[in-house]
Amino acid sequence: NNSNQNSKVQSPNHNSIKQNIIKLMAEAKEDDGMDSVGDFVQIYLITVDIIGAHDIEKADTFGKSDPFCKVSAFETSYTTCTIMKTLNPKWNEHVEMTFFNDPEKLRFELFDYDGVGKDDPIGDCVFNITEEFYKDETPCFEGKIKLENCKKGELEVKVVARKLVPAALEKRVDDLQDLVEKNTNSIEELDLTIKDWNDKNTALETEIEQINTNITNMTADIPNHEKELKDLETKGEELAAEEKKVEEEIAAMEQQLVDLKKEEETLQKELEDVRIAEDKKRTECEHLRKDIADLKKQIEDKKREKKEREEQAAKEREERDKREKEKLNKPQDDAKAEEEDDDDDNIELKAPTPAGSNDSSEPLVKKQKAADEQGGCCCVIL
Repeated sequence: NNSNQNSKVQSPNHNSIKQNIIKLMAEAKEDDGMDSVGDFVQIYLITVDIIGAHDIEKADTFGKSDPFCKVSAFETSYTTCTIMKTLNPKWNEHVEMTFFNDPEKLRFELFDYDGVGKDDPIGDCVFNITEEFYKDETPCFEGKIKLENCKKGELEVKVVARKLVPAALEKRVDDLQDLVEKNTNSIEELDLTIKDWNDKNTALETEIEQINTNITNMTADIPNHEKELKDLETKGEELAAEEKKVEEEIAAMEQQLVDLKKEEETLQKELEDVRIAEDKKRTECEHLRKDIADLKKQIEDKKREKKEREEQAAKEREERDKREKEKLNKPQDDAKAEEEDDDDDNIELKAPTPAGSNDSSEPLVKKQKAADEQGGCCCVIL
């Protein structure tokens, strides 16, 4: 957008300072109301540095703004380059504007670069120039100016205003001619930069066309999306009703859970009581097992003692029987000896045969072993 620069003092390329002044006066005749060169007294030189802007309004629906700034007084104006995709542009551009009448104010306007249509305004402000501001001892203005006719934003500028007499103007023109020669290379570089930006703008325009096509397609899909949204809202209402029902069920289950917890606490208490009783029974059982073990031991001891007594008694019976046998055997031996003596004397004792007996030779007196523990005669009367 540097091609939009319209300041009339940017290319004073003449051989004569007088011709340059006459040309400037002729061009300014419509602007400042000067009728002839004779009316020329002094020139008003306004130097402006457009530094940048801060927190400006977003003009694009998607993304940010593409801002540029325009400063003007009378019919003279200057436009900065465009900074793409930002709300805090930094221009740092310098311009000198010359007038033959006091402009009294400078108007700053910010626009959002559209590319294909009319640029959208995003704020403006006015800087008033008083008579005191032209004095050499008056410092320049450097600061921020609040933008108007917009929601928000500030413009940061530096403004210097001075009055020049013809001699000073001639010197100033010489300085400008030297400056133009020095800046020729810079202008060529700027032309290359502008060409590069134009190429980028072309690419951006193609991208914008693609985006517009996508927007058109998306706009065509809006009815379908609206229907889907309506269906989703209906489904959402159904889900909300189900959610409410589930919440009620959850509340009922939570109440049941509370009841179950109370019942669990009761059962836990009963279980604890049962455990205590079980521990008590277990202790009693252990005591009973111990007592049973003691009783079994006592029984074993009794059995052992009884067995020992029985063995002792058996032993004693055997010894007693042995003694009894010895006692019985001794009378038999004596009887045998007597029988032998009787035989020697031919004495034979016979008795009648008992009834039922077939042995006629059975003696009336015979010897029998004692069967009981009491002592006595071993003879049995038949």
